[in-house]
Amino acid sequence: MNSAVDVAILGAGIAGLSVADACIQKSRSCAVFDHAEPGEGTSGAPGMLVNAATGRRAKKSWRAEDGYRSVYSLLSRARNFSGDPFFEVNSVIRPALTQKLEKDFQRSIEKYSWPADWVEWLSKEKVNREYPYINNEYGALLIKNGITVSGATFLKACSNYLRSIGMQSLYRQKPDFEFKNGKWHISTDSGSHFIAEYLVDARGFNIAHSEYWKFIPLHNIKGQTATFTYSEPLPMNSSISSLGYMAFIKSKPRELTVGSTYEHNYQSLDTDSEGLNYLLKKLETTLPGFSNNYESAMQWSGVRTTVPDRKPVTGPHPEISNFFVIGALGSKGLLLGRYVAGELVNYIFDNKEIDKEINSSRFF
Repeated sequence: MNSAVDVAILGAGIAGLSVADACIQKSRSCAVFDHAEPGEGTSGAPGMLVNAATGRRAKKSWRAEDGYRSVYSLLSRARNFSGDPFFEVNSVIRPALTQKLEKDFQRSIEKYSWPADWVEWLSKEKVNREYPYINNEYGALLIKNGITVSGATFLKACSNYLRSIGMQSLYRQKPDFEFKNGKWHISTDSGSHFIAEYLVDARGFNIAHSEYWKFIPLHNIKGQTATFTYSEPLPMNSSISSLGYMAFIKSKPRELTVGSTYEHNYQSLDTDSEGLNYLLKKLETTLPGFSNNYESAMQWSGVRTTVPDRKPVTGPHPEISNFFVIGALGSKGLLLGRYVAGELVNYIFDNKEIDKEINSSRFF
């Protein structure tokens, strides 16, 4: 017996679950397929930041306000579907490690139209007084509304929330799909069969290996994180963005997750000692002493996808009917994922044009 839905979604990461949420908010039915469980892929990093000050010069992110509003809504709605807290609005600090970065960060405040109370420049004296554990000679940029998220816990909670409001999920099952007679037919290796009007490919870094999307110049980058556990609660109350990031949640005061994306030509998806040493050096540069007094380190690795213009990609396939992609969210997956999913779903059901800066048609 076949089950019928409006939209079939391949992938249960941030992109896929965001598309599911956007569909349900429009009273459209959907089913999500994934060979694993939510939180087991790249979107399930142990610690992630929602930080609108991007890049080396703290440029205001593309569609920062829309992205922040969208992800905060989803985080808040999923909050009650987890036994553990998985996000905190605890701000993000970007210390200026050089005099040039000090000028760049101060210029960012003046150059971009930041919403009120989003960013603040902290003088060297104020940083030394309020954040004495940070290596600081030039002051810091404070992103007041920065959010720290435990990726795996969030995605599990998000999946539970979406299932409670109508999403169908088929996890730990390998889907095969075929377009025939004007419909998408999706079958899994467990024997499930679905028929859908539309198919959305949200398989993360696997999209870069798909023949369907080879016209998009996708590039995969491996990153590693290490969650360090300390014997005593850390003297922190915010996360840090510096040479990567240091994610801190007050509900886990003895833990600090340090992450960075840097391997462009990786040979293995495994974590390694080289990656750990790389992260330790970053940690020591920003937080002197933190790299040599931890009790244990739990490593994690994942692969992010990006394109040359570093914007997300979403929209239709140029030749295959009712087939869409959402991906290349890069390091801004949390900030932008739900907003980009909304753009796609509005296009599918309301024929609203997708912003040309993220539309897949820019690569046709």
